Amino acid sequence: MELLRNIFDSDVMEKTINSVIKVNDNKDIITEIQEYVVTNEVEEHYKRFFDAYFNNSAPDTCVWISGFFGSGKSHFMKVLGYLLQNQNYQGIDVVKIIANKIKNNALLAADLKNKLTKQNNKVILFSMTDVSSHDKSLLESIYSQIMVCFGYSESAELAKYELTMTLEGKYEEFKQMVLEEEGEEWEKFRDLKLNNRNRVLNNVIPKLYPEVYKDEFKLSDVFMDISVTSDKIAELIKTMENLHPEYDNTILMIDEMGQYIGNDEEKMLYLQGVAESIDKVRKELSGKGIWLIVTSQQKLQDMIEDFDANSKRKFNRLSHRFSTRLDLRSEDIDRVIKDRVLRKKQNCANELIEYYNNNGGAIASNLKIENSRNIYIGSQETFIESYPFLNYHFYIARDLLQEMMGPDKKHVNYGERNMIRLTQNVLKNSMIEMPFGSFASLDFIFDAIKQDIENETRLDIERRIPEVFEGYENQELYVRVAKALFVLGHVKYIGNNIKNISACLTNNPLSPVSENDVKIVLNELIEKGFVGKANEGGYKLLSVKEKKIEEKIKDVTVRRSDIDRKRRDIIEDLLKEVKIGIRHMGSKFEVNLTIDGEEKSKGGFISIEIQTSDEGQILLAIDNNEKVVKWYTTAQIEINNMITRMLKLSRAISELKDDSLEAITIKREKQIELD
Repeated sequence: MELLRNIFDSDVMEKTINSVIKVNDNKDIITEIQEYVVTNEVEEHYKRFFDAYFNNSAPDTCVWISGFFGSGKSHFMKVLGYLLQNQNYQGIDVVKIIANKIKNNALLAADLKNKLTKQNNKVILFSMTDVSSHDKSLLESIYSQIMVCFGYSESAELAKYELTMTLEGKYEEFKQMVLEEEGEEWEKFRDLKLNNRNRVLNNVIPKLYPEVYKDEFKLSDVFMDISVTSDKIAELIKTMENLHPEYDNTILMIDEMGQYIGNDEEKMLYLQGVAESIDKVRKELSGKGIWLIVTSQQKLQDMIEDFDANSKRKFNRLSHRFSTRLDLRSEDIDRVIKDRVLRKKQNCANELIEYYNNNGGAIASNLKIENSRNIYIGSQETFIESYPFLNYHFYIARDLLQEMMGPDKKHVNYGERNMIRLTQNVLKNSMIEMPFGSFASLDFIFDAIKQDIENETRLDIERRIPEVFEGYENQELYVRVAKALFVLGHVKYIGNNIKNISACLTNNPLSPVSENDVKIVLNELIEKGFVGKANEGGYKLLSVKEKKIEEKIKDVTVRRSDIDRKRRDIIEDLLKEVKIGIRHMGSKFEVNLTIDGEEKSKGGFISIEIQTSDEGQILLAIDNNEKVVKWYTTAQIEINNMITRMLKLSRAISELKDDSLEAITIKREKQIELD
């Protein structure tokens, strides 16, 4: 039988795909350019941007690129930066390669080749997540990156002094003096050897400016505090334009600006100030272009809407300043994965069509999942493109990765690469030797990202569960179910119930994982304290704190008399309307209600006696006078277990003193279960 390794028309199995793509890292530039997939959506975004860029179709030169996790916005910006730089890398013509990838717009491709290749632009490309720090404001970060890009120091104060020397025609002379006196270039001292740097400055600056420092030179004369403003950033760009007339445009590209700003009004106003100041200077420099391009998870208008009414009014000008807005959809990464990683050989595509036609019923029946987003397996075409994944696997993987990034989403801009890497890892590490007709499952997805999972959870799944259930029937299923629960626990719109768990662990739709086996495994995992019950008949993998709380719940002592009393209370509550009387044909008959010999109401015409029994059968008896109804309930094991859990929960919740956020969340969930 043919193995999966042989069906792909790609060398993806041998390639190494980095999980991180940094906008200012050119190490893998050739691979990134050659493998970049220009989808129809990307073409549309290029068209809109370059229409504004070449034809001045927009009233300003500010661009807002938005897209949530997995949309590839950072990769889009990086490739756009390569295009605008118009450079060759090791003989690779970036503009030509990207232009040839544009299939639906010959005019756009021609503009890139004929117009962009004639330009010489200065592109300043960086990510706010890489350069921002607690001691640097947004304005200081932008100012420093402009300086660094033009060859000056990372220190804004020192860079300002270097620029002053440049404007005075002294900077090259200064660097030559450093080389002659120290035997090393100035750049080696500047940002790496701080103690030596200060010594060099003390030695060389007085000689460079003997008239100025004939009495005394102090380092504070170099490291003078500067207060960076939006206007100073714009003036700096203007100065650099004048110093470097060889550049046609200066293009400032800042990745993850929206993430950096968050809901900080001050940072938002800083960005607005930069946009306005740049626009002002741009109009002063006729024939020169200054562009500001930023990325964000949210659309600009959505970010503004998150602020209160007073703040929204302050951002009115910002809304008008970024007139070119490009919104990338997360779904577009699916197309990239299918083209880069999952492209099939033609003969295998034909085999997949035949397989789908012959087994479509089994696939639909045994691999379908219940979800609130109406995500289906998809059409025949989608099936062939996605195989051995199913359409919903991409949604699950994307949302799993996003949830795992944590509340700060610090590396959310790496979503596209993580999605590609995850897909490749599932193929390489879990499926490469499986036979044709096999499908991905959630335990494979877990294995592909397990290096990013906290140690305690991994220890539970990979060591403790195998140890506890060693020798059990279906031993491997315990681990697989735990892995599936971890994944489903991060995807809120898919029920983590028995049916879905079985479907998500089935590798062969002709031999599905048994729901009964999954139920047995779940009950055992609950008994051993690894799993708990969730809402709406679901299950969840317990966190470390949840397990400790569950241990406290188990340690609560419940007396048999408490269980019996609670059972009587429940039955009484169920019969509260019967207890006040039964109406029949316009007449009301009072009721004598007795539960386990305890009288609940009396003085009635009809007597109802309820006896809870451990004998496992129902007996409904009516006395000869037809005024007494006796009801014996079924076996009480399951009911007693439920009541025992209820009583233990109630006591444990009331005694829980942990006020941490996780504990409060767990307490709320337990209260919902109790209710």
